[in-house]
Amino acid sequence: MNIRIRGDIQTHLAPFGELQLVTNALRHAPGPALLGLSISDGALRIEVSDSSPVAPAARVPDPARVGQHGLEMVTALARSVSVETAATGKRVVAVVALA
Repeated sequence: MNIRIRGDIQTHLAPFGELQLVTNALRHAPGPALLGLSISDGALRIEVSDSSPVAPAARVPDPARVGQHGLEMVTALARSVSVETAATGKRVVAVVALA
């Protein structure tokens, strides 16, 4: 099977990063999560806020591990990933280049 992706791979995978951050918030934090998206300077800014004060931590890459690769993959795809403390928890921000 030959799969072709036209355009920049990061642009096509940006929704994957969004999905991973939202999934992590829903799985690991009590209460609601808030998703914010904006485009500026050729990049998609993905912000996910949740009620947990615990910052996510990427694990050491391990191809034998099943699951728990979400943040690791988002970090590999994004231009930058940061965690900000918020009054009611935290905000994880990933910036993905669109071109």
